[in-house]
Amino acid sequence: MGVIRRPFVFLIFLFSFSLFPKVLAVVGKTKIMDTDLRGKTLEEAVKEEVLYKYALKMGYEDTIAPILYVKSLNNVIRSLYNDIVLKKASANEGEVYSLYRHMDKEFKVKVLKTRRFKTAYIALGKILRGEDFGKIAEKYSDDIKLKNKKGDYGWVKWTYPPDRLIRKVYRMKKGQISFPFQDKGSWLIVKLDDVRIKEVPSYESLRRELYTQIKRVKQRALATRHIEYLQEMLNIRFNKFGIQSFMDAAPIRPGMGKAGLPHFQPGQENVVLATSVLGPFTVKDFVLMSAGTKRNPDYRNEKVVKQVITWQILYKALEIEAVNRGITRKRNVKDYIYRTKKTMILNLLRGKKLGTTDVNTDSLTDFFNRNTEKFKIPEKRHVYVILVNEKDKIMRIRNEVVKGADFSMLARKFSTHWSKSRGGDLGMITVDSYPQISKIAFHLKKGEISKAFQMSNGWAIVKVGNIKPPTIPDFNTIRNKVEREYKMYLLKKWEDKIYNEYKDQFNVKILNKEE
Repeated sequence: MGVIRRPFVFLIFLFSFSLFPKVLAVVGKTKIMDTDLRGKTLEEAVKEEVLYKYALKMGYEDTIAPILYVKSLNNVIRSLYNDIVLKKASANEGEVYSLYRHMDKEFKVKVLKTRRFKTAYIALGKILRGEDFGKIAEKYSDDIKLKNKKGDYGWVKWTYPPDRLIRKVYRMKKGQISFPFQDKGSWLIVKLDDVRIKEVPSYESLRRELYTQIKRVKQRALATRHIEYLQEMLNIRFNKFGIQSFMDAAPIRPGMGKAGLPHFQPGQENVVLATSVLGPFTVKDFVLMSAGTKRNPDYRNEKVVKQVITWQILYKALEIEAVNRGITRKRNVKDYIYRTKKTMILNLLRGKKLGTTDVNTDSLTDFFNRNTEKFKIPEKRHVYVILVNEKDKIMRIRNEVVKGADFSMLARKFSTHWSKSRGGDLGMITVDSYPQISKIAFHLKKGEISKAFQMSNGWAIVKVGNIKPPTIPDFNTIRNKVEREYKMYLLKKWEDKIYNEYKDQFNVKILNKEE
């Protein structure tokens, strides 16, 4: 038996070994694995790595450091959220079925809501003596919305988790009035006006949806509890002088990006905005954690300012928790941070190069004349299609079209294609617009009907109308496009130059070509 097993175990070992990423090249101390290519060729990946190291050498890392910190922090916190919330929140079959079996009823209720039991008790006495519930609710309710609507709460249904009101209503009979009960700090009296029975789909058809619904509720509860615990532990205290200085520096109107942030004066970076168990939180901390912000709230509103600062301190606490839990040592987190940093630096480097590249009309014209194929407007054809499920049916339809029947009329009558309502009209299309249709239509002459051909979702015929041949546009009409293409051409030449100059310095070694 052992003789038979060993080759099998050996094959499993070889197979698992083949699943490990393969090192294709090395640039300095950086290994380029086959999993790093992500649609690029090995040559492109190596050149990109050399360009990245060149950008680091030129000091571009300092420019993106604040935004990179915020992006990395967000990723770390997402990973922490996955560990402490997503992985822990789950629903069992009993919870799912309990929610399902309560879905067949909805209840129309009136509610009287007051802060004091004595008031609720007095109101209940009047209702039981025959006074109108709506008028009593209007008189005694502390809730303005219920007071204005004479207690009309509307239709309610069972939710997860069910609150005390719905649990109370579910046990009542139509027309019944409850004794006052406490819920979320208020005393409630409920009257059940009506009950309606709903038709509910099968349990199996709703099971996954209900499971997800319960799981999301638990996720929100877990996340909320964790944040509330952190907030209590942090013991955040705001510095009145710092908050006032912050609001004084805020723009009059909320703005986008840096323009919407407070304009602090030199020397204000150490002004303390708040303190917590983590220490002082200063203007400098706020500026760092606001890097890359696109939309800004009204920083002249004290409540908003305190909310933003609270969340930024919470983020710092979550960052410390993530480090302590080993989140920042995870391979996927480290890879994300590296890829983000690399992308940001390369975009900055290329953007600056493009921004400083000047071109003149003569060079653009010459580039255009040498690359007319690149700017050619492709051939377009006016195409109609009829699509049906069966080959015999499309053959019969084609015979009718050949005999003179109106193609569009037959498309409206028989086609299952989305263009049915348009008589099968796809408009003017290029060879890339609808691959399955274009490969047939672009071999036909004007007015010609194709033979029946099979598509992924049925059988079809196409008809070709007007044909617009390919054209070379006038240079002046596409000058901006030519300029963009020319600048990209110059950028690639410059990148190739940097690669050739620095590949030896960065010790480029190609170990394996992609298979």
